[in-house]
Amino acid sequence: MDIKAQKYKISINSTWLVLIDRKQRDKLDVKEYPVLILLQSPDMDEIHRCIDRIWDNPKSLPVVICTEKPALTWAKLLKSLPLIDAAGGVIRDPGKRYLFIHRRGWWDLPKGKIDPGESNVKAALREVREEVGLNCSIIGKLQPTFHIYKIKKGLVLKKTYWFLMVSDKKKPVLQKEEDITDYAWKSSNQLPAMKSLVYPNLAVLLDEIIKTG
Repeated sequence: MDIKAQKYKISINSTWLVLIDRKQRDKLDVKEYPVLILLQSPDMDEIHRCIDRIWDNPKSLPVVICTEKPALTWAKLLKSLPLIDAAGGVIRDPGKRYLFIHRRGWWDLPKGKIDPGESNVKAALREVREEVGLNCSIIGKLQPTFHIYKIKKGLVLKKTYWFLMVSDKKKPVLQKEEDITDYAWKSSNQLPAMKSLVYPNLAVLLDEIIKTG
């Protein structure tokens, strides 16, 4: 069982915090990882301590939490962290190539914060226009991603809503103010190689696209 494919997961640095139930725990192949930290029904304070430890140790192993009701624990966890909503797009051209942008040393996808009163759909289309200068149409909805990062006030959780989009233009206009320095169109059979070049939470998105074709 691939823990990164589970529903309740947060990307922290280069690893994961994942919530599973007992049935999923029984299917977990501990040989998949050299060492696995498996916590049994911890309280929220303990989960927060795990998050802090993972953040302080970027090479930390994944933390898997087994709980009777993962959905309930997940809901409590989301309420216990400062949450920022964002939206973005996976853009496909008529040749079924996918657009990646280069930002701060990583290949990335266009995305940004949702403005007050703005829907996630409108935010995704707006951020794509602003960051790569493309007017796109949405053709599908992808799974949201969650990742933790640090601001001056401490750690925050960002939830990003993702949409599959199409554009008939092939030359983006990059928003340099957002540290976007380059772009590349990649075919479907090049997506597996991109998984190691993007942020871990985006690699999960690429898996979804690869599976659905």
